[in-house]
Amino acid sequence: MSNLAATRSSTSRMLIVVAVLAIALSVVSSDPVFAKPPPPPPPPPKEKPCPPECKARIDACSSSLDTCNNDLAGAKACGNGVIDPGEDCDQSNLNGTTCGSVGFAAAALNCAGGCVFDTSKCSAERFVNNGDGTVSDLTTGLMWEQKTYGECIFSPASLPVACLLDSDCDNYGGICECPYDSCLHYAGARYTWNDYSTSCPNVASQATSSPTGTVFTEFLYRLNGGGSSLTVAGYSPCSSVDGSTHWGGGFAGHCDWRLPTIAELQSINDPTKGVCAGATEGLCLDGVFGPTQALYSYWSGTTDASFSRDAWNFAFFNVIPLTNCKTLALQARAVRNLP
Repeated sequence: MSNLAATRSSTSRMLIVVAVLAIALSVVSSDPVFAKPPPPPPPPPKEKPCPPECKARIDACSSSLDTCNNDLAGAKACGNGVIDPGEDCDQSNLNGTTCGSVGFAAAALNCAGGCVFDTSKCSAERFVNNGDGTVSDLTTGLMWEQKTYGECIFSPASLPVACLLDSDCDNYGGICECPYDSCLHYAGARYTWNDYSTSCPNVASQATSSPTGTVFTEFLYRLNGGGSSLTVAGYSPCSSVDGSTHWGGGFAGHCDWRLPTIAELQSINDPTKGVCAGATEGLCLDGVFGPTQALYSYWSGTTDASFSRDAWNFAFFNVIPLTNCKTLALQARAVRNLP
């Protein structure tokens, strides 16, 4: 019995030792200090060499990227025609801005280097007196003829009296006529548009719309250097060295004077002048154009599309254009295009 008890006691002690060792091993394995390190990562795969065709593609891609970057830089630069941030304008692109928009009256606004506005050709005044009997309109690009007064024919030769109507000469014989050397620009002169054989035929034909009246055969003919029985001082025939290029003669040195269109006539009507501005008298026209007869309208070169015997005309005391038979004698003011 004693041997059996001893054996059981020994077995119990061995079990206790095993349990203690198991507990110790468990504690050690859970402690990071004693934990087994992870295996090392696998080595990276070896890079395959780039064949020649791959190298060529890489070079082409790099070149295209450089080109793209250069194009992008150029697209943002002054001179590309697009107004970028910080630019007033770019080449001909003014973004709708005019001389009037930047504090001037008229003329041409340009875009200078650096994409900033160039106002050197802008003018503080729309109408410019050229000093040669003409007026330039810097807004429309037209040059207009200035008109002159007549003279009371019985006024003193040493002190002639200017006039537009015979009533202006009541104290000097009652007759107002143009001075001999300036009848062509006399504000009181009147002309016909067509020389119909009847006063105003009630027909619509090509014959009645042809420009055969004195406004063409006398007024414009002489302005453009044509001869006349009435010599005009300072005028000479238009001449050319090659049969087509004008190089001399005509009023103010030009040979392309014409009647204005009805729209061009209306363009110089000034609503801030005369009766248009509420005054009891005075024409709606800037004084730079010279005297203007108030009793009659001014011919345009525009035929009435509905009735060719009539042409449009305009009076500067009435903002409404009119049509009249071309046989009527009305006033005329010539115009030409500025270069």
